[in-house]
Amino acid sequence: MTNNVDIKKAEKLFFESLEYQKVGNFSKSKENLLEALKLCPGRESIINNLIIILFALEESDTLEKLLEEQNIINQNHLNLINIYILYLRKRFRDCINISLESLNSNLGNNDQIIDILIKSFFKLKDSKKVFKFMRLSLRSRNFLDQKYYVIGLMLFHLGKPQPAKVFFDKAISINKSKIYLYAKALALLKLREFKNGFELLENRFYNYDQKLIFFKNIPQIEDLNKIVNKKVVVWYEQGLGDTLNFLKYILLLKNFTNQITFVVQDSLIDLLNNFDHDIKIKSYLDAENESFDFQIPLFSLVKKLDCNLQKPIKLKINLSSNANKVDFDSKNLHIAFSYSGNPNYFCDHYRSIDFDKFKKILNVNNIHYYKLNKSPLPNDVDKNEYTSTDLSHLNIYDIALLLNKFDLIISTDTVFAHLCGILNINCILLLSKNSDWRWFDDDKKTIWHESIRIVKQSNLDDWDKILLLINRFLRLKSFQKQKKLKI
Repeated sequence: MTNNVDIKKAEKLFFESLEYQKVGNFSKSKENLLEALKLCPGRESIINNLIIILFALEESDTLEKLLEEQNIINQNHLNLINIYILYLRKRFRDCINISLESLNSNLGNNDQIIDILIKSFFKLKDSKKVFKFMRLSLRSRNFLDQKYYVIGLMLFHLGKPQPAKVFFDKAISINKSKIYLYAKALALLKLREFKNGFELLENRFYNYDQKLIFFKNIPQIEDLNKIVNKKVVVWYEQGLGDTLNFLKYILLLKNFTNQITFVVQDSLIDLLNNFDHDIKIKSYLDAENESFDFQIPLFSLVKKLDCNLQKPIKLKINLSSNANKVDFDSKNLHIAFSYSGNPNYFCDHYRSIDFDKFKKILNVNNIHYYKLNKSPLPNDVDKNEYTSTDLSHLNIYDIALLLNKFDLIISTDTVFAHLCGILNINCILLLSKNSDWRWFDDDKKTIWHESIRIVKQSNLDDWDKILLLINRFLRLKSFQKQKKLKI
């Protein structure tokens, strides 16, 4: 039986969690709510907020555990947990069906149900339904800041950064949540307002997994003039592509100190060992116990050194080893491809290409294809339709050693495009109409890499025209190759 002391502790934890939630620190809010739930098991107010927080953190397993461990009898809570789990398990159509039933039967909080419908229809690329339920959400004045944020997020991911910024500003005017500020930062960067964008981007760490924030006990670089001849560690954040794209800025740091360590993802260590003889490349495990005077995350370093992105540094990394893992005959063209990236990225379904579409470029005669990305092929794919070799089992370094042996690499916005860029290897980059801010609005060339040629959608989610263009290009290349062999 819960005593009064436990109830007061739980109340204190609960109200503290609301403050954390208000500013966007969901991880800390979750900690408080779980602790409060131990003191007051089954308390509906705690469970309701915990459901929302776990969904925001995309913790489907913890939601299921909540169902198992708590005797939840509130049908609205049970219904919402099941809807959220369906969404997080990527069962979007089932999620929509149950959500619509709940909406029609007035089962559950309509604001939460409409929010999940907006996100589910976005995942299914049904923009008409997305806008329909965004308008419906504004009929209620509850949680307006959250609604403005979600609408801004949808607009941003649908390629409308200017109106997205307007809605982010509306959300921020109600609640200066760091999540809203971070979202506005991305819109500003997309609009090429780099100085203000990078300033607001500093809010990105507020809801990071604490395990991904390194060297917290070491002072961060504030004044570059104070790091002269000091030991500095720069550490990676976000994806492999970001590390490869922005690592060139570390070269500018040498203007202030030569005692630089760059902590990168384990899979990039071998690749970057020859990056620069003055810069040490290490994993976090190898560097965490070293003594450093200052630390800085990679994006914050870009902000310090080039907040207006006026110094696109040309960089080429040379690899010394030769690859012997694949035999290349001289009769065919050899083309490597990557059609999909990290499926956990919120907008990956627009950035990546379904293989059923992508395979249209794989039916050209006299071309041997090599698959680079790790996404498995659909079960119903007939592998006899085209000549291919799957290289997805190789690590990035082994793939890097092979890249210069291919006649061409074709990739969506994945690490392999950045890899080609820093190795100065020809690559055709297939970009969504609403590509990531790092590619700006470029549709042919990019300031980052000279060897990359961009082919970009004219209309959002219209890959057909691009794939038809690539197919014709490959047929021409194949014809030229065969003609040359005959001569």
